[in-house]
Amino acid sequence: MGDSTRIVNFARTLLNSHYIWGAAGNTPNASDGIGSRTSHVTLAPNSLDPHSPSVFAAQCTTLSTHYVCAGRYRHLQGGRQAGASDWDLNHYLDELRKQPSEAMWCPYANYFTPRLVQGDNTIESRGKIIWGEDCRYVRHFDCVGFTNFVITKTCFDCQLDISAYRSKPWLTAIDKAAANVPGDIVFRDNDHIGFLTEKGTVIQAQDAANGVHESETYVPNAWTDRMRIQAGYIRHS
Repeated sequence: MGDSTRIVNFARTLLNSHYIWGAAGNTPNASDGIGSRTSHVTLAPNSLDPHSPSVFAAQCTTLSTHYVCAGRYRHLQGGRQAGASDWDLNHYLDELRKQPSEAMWCPYANYFTPRLVQGDNTIESRGKIIWGEDCRYVRHFDCVGFTNFVITKTCFDCQLDISAYRSKPWLTAIDKAAANVPGDIVFRDNDHIGFLTEKGTVIQAQDAANGVHESETYVPNAWTDRMRIQAGYIRHS
């Protein structure tokens, strides 16, 4: 268990990262992700239009779909949906217009920025104006990008689709109801993936509204598969 604890300990350093489809760990406009998705995430052009605002919001384009990050607003106190006619939104945008350059802009209350969320995998926030977290200095992931990033940093280079995990010789299938072992990988078919912890929670990049968190209690029947990385594949340092 000692080796596998390293996987979860590293994954916890990424808690509160943002979720955006197509991302594998890079902060916007940086090349600090992994594999072929090293620099997929960029900052969306700023917009002060109250109907389609964008201030310090991340974006990612994959195939034919354009995504704009929701800034994990459901895990933020004060994160919320907004309307184009809201006083606070318009007041904030007006204040930005008064600044001589974008370099002088600050988030609202030093924390939130508005954005029009886009993309198919954004659930209830798609097409809505959201007060989310400033994206500029935050890593971004989707669920398998998060899993690949953690394995790459703690085991070996890993750039797999969810479906490809099940056939790998370095993984062993485990009874879903077995005792909690940190670092076990849990699956919901080929749609979602995360890590089990010693506390019986799941660390996962969930969706655009929630980002990377450890809030969900592991319920075996809520997952379709569970696999364990063989100890010899986990680096000690």
